[in-house]
Amino acid sequence: MPTATPINPRKKFPWTVEFEGLEPALVQQVTIPTVSVEVAEHGSSNILVKTGGMVKIGDIELKKLMFMDKNENWAYDWLKSVSNPENGTMGVPSEYKRNGYIIFHDTDLETVLEKWQVIGCFPKEIEKDELDRTSSDDIIEKVVLSCDRIVRSS
Repeated sequence: MPTATPINPRKKFPWTVEFEGLEPALVQQVTIPTVSVEVAEHGSSNILVKTGGMVKIGDIELKKLMFMDKNENWAYDWLKSVSNPENGTMGVPSEYKRNGYIIFHDTDLETVLEKWQVIGCFPKEIEKDELDRTSSDDIIEKVVLSCDRIVRSS
């Protein structure tokens, strides 16, 4: 049996994320949403038959740095347009859903190897890092985006 010998394996670092209002360099980690197909089961005499059902798209998780010199509210302002925790108002999906891109580059940082368009996204969770007086780590904000569809190109 032949053994695979990857000559030029892909690296994890050459990517970028594009969403309106987000500074891409702040994003330190991103999780591409999982795509799964629900399975429907039914019987045929004494045999269980499985067929494909609805497609389910997982969440996008962004981990991003926070600015030192300004109050950056990209995620929180967007979340407030979905469902405002300050006054209880709700937004309209056609107004708060946004599209974006996750782009995977070659190591030259210019050639696009894969491009994922994420469609109908909105923030469903924002989590701030814990504060610690004994740490010199950067503060990371985790933003979880729900999305309707994902389209892969390139």
